[in-house]
Amino acid sequence: MSDKSCIIIDDEPQDEIVDNLKADASHRGIHLSCVQLNPQDQDYEKDVGDDARPDFVIDIDKIIEKLKTIGCRRADVIACDFYLQDDNVNGFDIIHKLRTQLHYKKEIILYSANLETVIREILLERSLEDQTSSQSA
Repeated sequence: MSDKSCIIIDDEPQDEIVDNLKADASHRGIHLSCVQLNPQDQDYEKDVGDDARPDFVIDIDKIIEKLKTIGCRRADVIACDFYLQDDNVNGFDIIHKLRTQLHYKKEIILYSANLETVIREILLERSLEDQTSSQSA
């Protein structure tokens, strides 16, 4: 039996999916270990508000630090939800950091229940970035 590992980054528990993945892998002779990371956990937030009105958002640097400590570069695959209930951080941002800061070279799956909307948002964001960079050149 071979050993494989995955990391799932999602703001909702994915226990049932993880159980199904493990069962399917076991039937194929694979022992699968999965780590779930919820970016909405208090461990990964920062307060951008003030004393009178706190405003907690995802601190992507804390997520990256956690991924380092759990040895994400050894994971065979990382799956990340696009929508993380935060206006400032999404799954694409985390994937970008995985590739650029942690130099993760293996498979990454970006998923969403609203795939068409996600594709449009990513393309629009990239288009706006291209326009901004060409204007400043």
